[in-house]
Amino acid sequence: MPRRKGRPKAALCPLEKEARIRSDPESFNKESPVWQFQRADYHGPWRLSCADWWGVVAPRLASYEGMTWQNIIEAAGGRRRGSNNHPIAISDLCREAQVRCQELGLHELTDELFSLRLAGNVRLWGIRQGRILQLIWYDPRHEVYPLN
Repeated sequence: MPRRKGRPKAALCPLEKEARIRSDPESFNKESPVWQFQRADYHGPWRLSCADWWGVVAPRLASYEGMTWQNIIEAAGGRRRGSNNHPIAISDLCREAQVRCQELGLHELTDELFSLRLAGNVRLWGIRQGRILQLIWYDPRHEVYPLN
């Protein structure tokens, strides 16, 4: 039985392709945060103890989960009333943190880390990718990026 010849495939394909899903590059700021621990530095100077996890970090991260990234970034306070949560260039970190970034290979992934304020001088440091913050360090004394 001979095959029927239909229209050629080229006639069925549009000349211009259009993206089916269009997204706003800033859309991640409208979403709630997600935490990842795969890059956590368990052997460096800013590692997290169990007591700090349950007493300080977990409750604060839980409170951030009810916010969007935009809310988190816009949270102001502190001495200078600036943003509590913001990216900082690796080159601006203390020398020990820069060396540790080299040892962990973080400089190959990014040129900045995100500082997340938990309370007072207590900070969490990580790499922000979209709505995900890959947590790296727990900095209870604001040593990674010392106050002037």
